Amino acid sequence: MLLSDLQVTHRTETVNGLKYHWVEKGDGPLVVLLHGFPENWWSWRYQLEPLSHAGLRVIAPDLRGNNDTEKKGPYDLDTLAADVGALINAAGEQKAHVVGHAWGGALAWRLAATEPRFVDKLVVLNCPHPARMLESLHSSPEMMKKSWYFLFFQLPWLPELLAEGDRAARLMRVYRGFTRERAHFSQGELQPFIDALDKPGAAKAMHASYRAVFMQAIRDGFRSAYPSIDRDVLMMFARDDDSLRYQDLIPGTEKYAPRMTVKGFDHCGRFLHAEQPNAINDAMLEFLVSGAVNLPKKITGELQTEFDVVLQSPGENKITVIKEIRALCGLDLKEARDLVEGAPSTVKQKTSLVEALRIKELLTAVGAKIDLR
Repeated sequence: MLLSDLQVTHRTETVNGLKYHWVEKGDGPLVVLLHGFPENWWSWRYQLEPLSHAGLRVIAPDLRGNNDTEKKGPYDLDTLAADVGALINAAGEQKAHVVGHAWGGALAWRLAATEPRFVDKLVVLNCPHPARMLESLHSSPEMMKKSWYFLFFQLPWLPELLAEGDRAARLMRVYRGFTRERAHFSQGELQPFIDALDKPGAAKAMHASYRAVFMQAIRDGFRSAYPSIDRDVLMMFARDDDSLRYQDLIPGTEKYAPRMTVKGFDHCGRFLHAEQPNAINDAMLEFLVSGAVNLPKKITGELQTEFDVVLQSPGENKITVIKEIRALCGLDLKEARDLVEGAPSTVKQKTSLVEALRIKELLTAVGAKIDLR
């Protein structure tokens, strides 16, 4: 996929005191996608269209210091969490489904634990709960070895110097090292990440969050400061991510997120949402959209995101069903009556997953029998 293949709306506004850039697509319940390192909003190129087509309003920001968002500190997790909360409010909402990958996942964990009023449901991709990560680093020498890059990023100027070298070659090495299915990682497809690193101050800003969270951990004595998360949580984890040991990091997370579901994926690495986008998108929709998990699949096995809403039977409350259908479809009385009397009949064609489920819920509540096809 190239930038020209994806039609999105770009927005730039002042959020939490700095110029913030994000892209958005679609209408409906709000979903905020938080990218990881060394990426930006383009990280979600394979999610923006399918999620919006399903009836969700999707926002993917450049996090503080990244790409077209202002490069101004501080970069600690609490400030970044405040950014996300302010972004949700700037979008006109009080809360949203929050999805985070890698470093964006750490931010998502922090937001849900410390500012739960902003979070409806939480999805985390390839990022252990930060408290479990600290526990594992204390108990597992193997995990300490695998986290060498985190310590390397604490060095002054050297990480930035290396990042400012041959960016294309270095990024290609990163993706070769951390991915298994590489069809979506050509240099052309990674060009938006390369271009973002070319911007003044980008390399320093991208490493600043790693330094800030490390210093915060030192100040806290490496103690956990994460209240239990009282939200539905889906953790999606690539079992082949060599930098994260599933057995060291996932068991035990339930004490921090009691309502968590874990879904593992094979044959993919760190960037699983670009390596296996269809499977990731399906899992995300089934979790975020109530009732989606029981809907029919395409012949290919993927979740449908567009449906015909079919009235099989109006039940015993025909008059109420007629009123509901008039309100839902903008029909006059005769049109609505004919539709109900002619059941089985199609109430709406080619409507989004979210809207189809909403119509089904409303009509089922007044006694109608509805199918989604």
